[in-house]
Amino acid sequence: MKARILANLLANATLTIAAGQAAVLGARLAFANPQEGGALAELDLSPAETTG
Repeated sequence: MKARILANLLANATLTIAAGQAAVLGARLAFANPQEGGALAELDLSPAETTG
């Protein structure tokens, strides 16, 4: 039980760090839970569209 809790904490910390780094880079990082199970992370490094 303790190992599972630690693994979840580490995974959450890793995702938080990744989201912060993506924001600094101007990237988009999205997370999802597919119906088939597991997890999905999508990183979009496309340049942001500008208006004007």
